[in-house]
Amino acid sequence: MVTDLDALAQNAAPGVLVIIDGNNFLFMQSPLYGDYREPGFPGPDHQEKLIAHVLAFLDRRPDLSVDLWFDNPTQGVEQRSEGLRVIQSGGKGKNRADRGILAFLKQHKASDDSRPYLLITQDKKLKKRSHLNLIAVPCASI
Repeated sequence: MVTDLDALAQNAAPGVLVIIDGNNFLFMQSPLYGDYREPGFPGPDHQEKLIAHVLAFLDRRPDLSVDLWFDNPTQGVEQRSEGLRVIQSGGKGKNRADRGILAFLKQHKASDDSRPYLLITQDKKLKKRSHLNLIAVPCASI
């Protein structure tokens, strides 16, 4: 089981697409990322800190790529580096990024893209709905 981004950097197979449930990751990592509730959601400063950590991770593993999903009422995709896409879900209500992740996984399975992928979350509903063996990430160490 992968326990943090450092362990992921050491253990992930080459070429893997890593999908991170960003808000869930920040909630799990509150000791590292601080008081993130604005109200109830990580703010842009906390997202940027996680993005910086993911970029450092990708410096060590440029063979991997990461899709980092956040709940945000404004939809958008930003290519932050060759290996990092930051995806703001758009929409209203709870679990906006979860719905986007599930739609992406469905599309990925139906496409010709044969890259293996890992989903990092502790969201039990997302786990159940995705029917994947998920990676629990209780703490980050970068």
